Amino acid sequence: MTTMTACLLSGQLDVPVIDSLNGLTPAFRIELEKLAIEPRSKKEIAEEAMQKAILAVCRGHFVALSTLAELLKRDPHALRQQHLKPLTRDGKLRLAFPTAPIHAKQAYRSAE
Repeated sequence: MTTMTACLLSGQLDVPVIDSLNGLTPAFRIELEKLAIEPRSKKEIAEEAMQKAILAVCRGHFVALSTLAELLKRDPHALRQQHLKPLTRDGKLRLAFPTAPIHAKQAYRSAE
């Protein structure tokens, strides 16, 4: 993937956290937007298509809920309840802070 910038790094995490789209390089932001093209362009999509987009966007790094919601053009609360919680429960997504599921800086990464 293209180089990213302005990612929150923590000594506790093995990969960066994307906590804002504003600090990303233009090329990397476009890459993420392309991965989320279907949810970005349609109000309603199949659950499988939404899950595929979420897992693609979260591959190789953690993505904060607010950033993921902005990328997918979805309400953060609904996104967490309808998609992120089930994907996490099924082991397809990992939490940045698994011992604190409602952590203020919580972010999601594909389990790969």
